[in-house]
Amino acid sequence: MTMHKTARTVPTASREKVFEGASDVVVRGSDHKASGDVIAACGLCQQDRPLQLSHVVPKWAGQWAKREGRPIGSYLTLGVKTQTNDYPKHYLLCTVCEQWLGRAEQYQASITKGRPQDLADVRVSLRRESDVVVLRGVEARLLYRAAAGLMLKSALAPSALFRKATLSRRELRELRRAILDDDYDRSRMTLFVTKWVNTSVQGANPRSLLNVGWERQDGGVLNDVLMGGFSWTFFLGPTTRFESTAFPTLSDADADRWFLNVGGRAWVVPVAEWSIHRYVAHLMGLDGPDKQEHDHTTLDVDMECPCGIGNVTLKDCCLARWLPASLAASGSAGDMELDM
Repeated sequence: MTMHKTARTVPTASREKVFEGASDVVVRGSDHKASGDVIAACGLCQQDRPLQLSHVVPKWAGQWAKREGRPIGSYLTLGVKTQTNDYPKHYLLCTVCEQWLGRAEQYQASITKGRPQDLADVRVSLRRESDVVVLRGVEARLLYRAAAGLMLKSALAPSALFRKATLSRRELRELRRAILDDDYDRSRMTLFVTKWVNTSVQGANPRSLLNVGWERQDGGVLNDVLMGGFSWTFFLGPTTRFESTAFPTLSDADADRWFLNVGGRAWVVPVAEWSIHRYVAHLMGLDGPDKQEHDHTTLDVDMECPCGIGNVTLKDCCLARWLPASLAASGSAGDMELDM
């Protein structure tokens, strides 16, 4: 199978500033803003039109990194760290297609932020059932559109962050057709999401880290993106094969709840401790021989919420919603023991 990383004619490309590692390593960044129109084939509809300077990863996902200063890029395989002003932007899409994906990305932002008002704004309800979080009323097509759009833009983007993202011509055609028709074949595409909270690494915000994972497995391609405190795991290929590999013990009924089903009524979203994410553990040095197992943490319900949304307490954000209220000591506003 021939893989393609589409070459695109753009004004000029920026370089991310290397501040640690070999200074002669070139790390390609965003396209510079052009003084006039950039007219080329749109990466989605394929029509020759003026292109927009598009964020590859949705703009909203970078807000937490920007609050901490200029985003830092850690390229493990290149052996360098960089500074940049923003997440990568490229001339990829025409105005119509940018808006088509943009609506889905804004809906995705509301789900990701996950506060009561955020979910109420998009008419999504959240409740805990046993030991899992269940969302109801989710517009699955919008989340599939956002995830498929991110996969497409990643495959088209020339910047270093997406250098491993490649799709075959057949996969590009399939992905474009699904997005344009807003029709996502459950046998060929599936979506799984994990919400992360940080109770173990002091001073680190789980929403400020971006990691783009891209792997070929199970006869397809897996795009696993950590952004905004969630992992958005999107698979293009034979989904039954992938799902049975990822969760071999899930029944068919459970699979329709854990993997977002366009025709389903409920969606299970697991919540996990941030430090067990393999990229985070490696980045923070938590995967070595001296790593400490994280069994539980004592939290004050008046502390800032460990989901990292900012400027809101645990009791006013995730407590009794994403995280169980039963773990609060005597139901009071004292300490709670969080058993992940």
